[in-house]
Amino acid sequence: MKVKTWTTSCPDWERRIVARQSLVPVSPLFPEVAADAMDVFGALRMMDADGSPTMEEACLPWVMDLVKALFGAYDPERRRRLITNYFLMVSKKNGKSMIAAGVMLTALILNTRPAAEFLILAPTKEAAENAYKPIREMILADEELTDRFQEQQHVKTVTCRLSRATLKVVAADSATVTGKKATGVFVDELHEFGKSAKAAAMLTEATGGITSRPEGFVFYCTTQSENPPSGVFKDKLAYARKVRNGEVKDQRFLPVIYEFPEHML
Repeated sequence: MKVKTWTTSCPDWERRIVARQSLVPVSPLFPEVAADAMDVFGALRMMDADGSPTMEEACLPWVMDLVKALFGAYDPERRRRLITNYFLMVSKKNGKSMIAAGVMLTALILNTRPAAEFLILAPTKEAAENAYKPIREMILADEELTDRFQEQQHVKTVTCRLSRATLKVVAADSATVTGKKATGVFVDELHEFGKSAKAAAMLTEATGGITSRPEGFVFYCTTQSENPPSGVFKDKLAYARKVRNGEVKDQRFLPVIYEFPEHML
């Protein structure tokens, strides 16, 4: 299967954001794979919203574009993901926890690697609770998912009864991620990790496993910091902006940054 060339830069982002257009510059590299994933993602239910809508019914188009790009980057013939790192920065109250739940549960459902590990890294125990709750509710809302997955709220872990793959939500603690060989990692509220001097080493430990997992991915998600960016968040944001602006070419890194254009500041 021949893959067209693609770019992850979005140099006209200021025009796009004012025009309310998508900031995702790349279409799914493998549309059929993306379509299969969206069938799964779109059917998951948001139980804490009025009417318990599905993700397809509730998510804004930009969310769907980003999720399509993520899952559509998987090459089924070579069994490897061509875009492996994702960076999303949005304002508060845009459903980050719900996006994390939907993306990671979809990845667990579609996973074919025996005993694969998927992680959601949260900066605090409270944030970990908030991240795990929608995953649990999505599973309990679907009879097939309830049969397929063992859900253990006390350890914030979901285990697939077929493949023994797991999805675990953990609070930031270097001891909890040591030795992990994660296939997929979602890092929630990266700006909070920037406040810790140990965060860079911990994230390296948590995400290093994808080097031996060709289908693996890391999804960094954050709101903007109330204080000037620092630490690992400052470094990752600066790199994401360079890729977005076309100053650095990195086809394996996809940034989606919602921020005011300079002329509006």
